[in-house]
Amino acid sequence: MPPLRTSARLRAAAVIAATTVLVGALAACGDASGGAQGASDRPGTLSAVAEPPVAGIDHDPDDPATWVVSGEGVGDIRVGARFDETLGALPGQWRRIADCGAEWTGDGGVTVTFVSDGSEIAAVEVAGSIGAPSEAPRTREGLGIGSMRDEVTAVYPAFSERSSGDVEVVHPEADPGVAFELGAGDRVVGMLVAPEAAPACEETAEE
Repeated sequence: MPPLRTSARLRAAAVIAATTVLVGALAACGDASGGAQGASDRPGTLSAVAEPPVAGIDHDPDDPATWVVSGEGVGDIRVGARFDETLGALPGQWRRIADCGAEWTGDGGVTVTFVSDGSEIAAVEVAGSIGAPSEAPRTREGLGIGSMRDEVTAVYPAFSERSSGDVEVVHPEADPGVAFELGAGDRVVGMLVAPEAAPACEETAEE
């Protein structure tokens, strides 16, 4: 899956307001580095039910792969928190994206990216292509990168769904702050946490 700042998938997913927030914010950052990753086509069926439930004891502040995804944020990254304070408190493996974003890349190629609206965190996304949700941040129900569409809708039977091209977005009514982005084979390739509306960040000119 391409990085957020140039992702055709996310541009198409802008049919929902929350995705539009992150697309606009990262476009304003102006960072065009990074290559593309394909959605996982591994055979077999993943089961969110078989994934262990996420407990507080599983959370390791130094390992974003253990973090919990919720409508409030991803792990220690909370939507609405001060961007600079949050980034300063995170482990040192985070890469700054221009003036308004930061990104962590895990061993399996999973990324966690968050952007600001100038001062506060406006959106957070987990993205990538792996075979098991437990290898990356996931919801308390065990849903994450690699989960199947049917698993998401089984946990969230009430949802809205939009699609454009090969992009499909499932937006649960029970947790409206989280959107699940589906790629090839109906597997989750991204989870976006964002409010319904927020200003895009603008790159600050150097003095």
